[in-house]
Amino acid sequence: MLVAGREILVTARTGFRGILDVVFALGMVLSMDTQLRVNTAVGPGDVLIVLWIVPMLLLESASFQWKVSPEFWDLMRFWAVFAVGQSLGLVLTLARGAFSDWTLTLHDIFAYLLLIALTGLLTISPWSEMRLRRIQWITIVLGSALLLVQLAQAYGMITIRTIDPWYWDRFRGWSENPNQLAFNSLAIAILSLSCVELSRKTSSRLVAFACAGVAIYSGWLTQSKAYAIVIIGAVILLSLIKATRWIARLERDGIKSISLVTMPVALLSLAVCLIALVPRQSAAVDWIRSASLRESKVESDDELKLRIYLWQEAVKRGLESDFLGFGPGPHLEIPYTILVDRRSSGEPPESYEPQAGLAPNFEAHNTVLELLVQGGLITAGAFLWVWTTAIARAWRAESDAMAILILALGAFSIFHVVMRYPILWFIISLGLLAGTAERGVPRVERGTSSSLRAHPRTATISPGVQT
Repeated sequence: MLVAGREILVTARTGFRGILDVVFALGMVLSMDTQLRVNTAVGPGDVLIVLWIVPMLLLESASFQWKVSPEFWDLMRFWAVFAVGQSLGLVLTLARGAFSDWTLTLHDIFAYLLLIALTGLLTISPWSEMRLRRIQWITIVLGSALLLVQLAQAYGMITIRTIDPWYWDRFRGWSENPNQLAFNSLAIAILSLSCVELSRKTSSRLVAFACAGVAIYSGWLTQSKAYAIVIIGAVILLSLIKATRWIARLERDGIKSISLVTMPVALLSLAVCLIALVPRQSAAVDWIRSASLRESKVESDDELKLRIYLWQEAVKRGLESDFLGFGPGPHLEIPYTILVDRRSSGEPPESYEPQAGLAPNFEAHNTVLELLVQGGLITAGAFLWVWTTAIARAWRAESDAMAILILALGAFSIFHVVMRYPILWFIISLGLLAGTAERGVPRVERGTSSSLRAHPRTATISPGVQT
């Protein structure tokens, strides 16, 4: 009777965790849809993330064991160093009496606290990779489904009165600006390719390919230069790595690599010859370029110069703080060229760009440089460490798509501040945990009797993710 009751309790708790996984995945995706916020800085995605954190904290506290994953401690060390850097910067700002927008400062502090709780809960269990792989599948399915809804609205199939899916001629879906949607699309696209890499079932691979196709197309419509360059580079690099591993594997089986290289080279040469013979190829090339890289009414030909100016200002502000930073929140003035451009071209509906004010409220448009301004070399260095560590561990585990994904998000962050996006930290956690499912430790339901603890690890893996 007692054993049966405990089995029911374990089943109920597992089902509840499954519901929480869906809530978390939906929250990650919707946190990028900032047009859904109504007269507040908090949107449905943020609410769902909090609704996931609170019960997960209770669950982990109720079933706590002293054995936690090494990756959890890696992240906690990172956040400790991160907090020290941000705190020193904040103390420096208060000591100098610098004028700041404290609303934005508190926003960053709250966001960082949520991220600490989020990453801790994602990695605390020695078997966290199994659960994160399930969340990965839920994320790509829900994410691509929501992207399809946004595409349907953009093409006039459905109508949502309070949301404008276009930023001039750039697709932005439910986000405030196209670059947010581009980042979300990039993350979902390569997460889907990672599911293709890990899947053993053909049906699962087809589903993941379909999700990747929707995300790639959505990101392409944003006309983000960073997205276009990064997604093309990521797909090419991933293809080359996979081809290299395949050739090496076949060579170990006794097939000469020279014979394997000859076929792709011949096919590539044939493709180049066919392209050279196609009439009006320049028109096709121009169309591709215009579809992905053309300028909007807001983005001028001096966009790169503007980025360089912001980066220089960020370094200058870092020098002013002796590379200790100024604490959470933005610390750059809005460039004069942006104010002039706004007066001449206006802004599209549902646009919430920073406005000129007494306190600095503009960011560096570069994640590492923005962290340099906030927390100095300590914070920026800690962030680079956790980023490169995640890439290295994913690479060692031969999780090529995950390593490429983290690298791609790093390339995208050169032109945008992505530090506060929950999906970024989910992906970094996946990279840190890559390969831990092969440690061979039996899955343990914490807080249950010893007779119920050990059972096969693959029993809770979603289809297509078997190890």
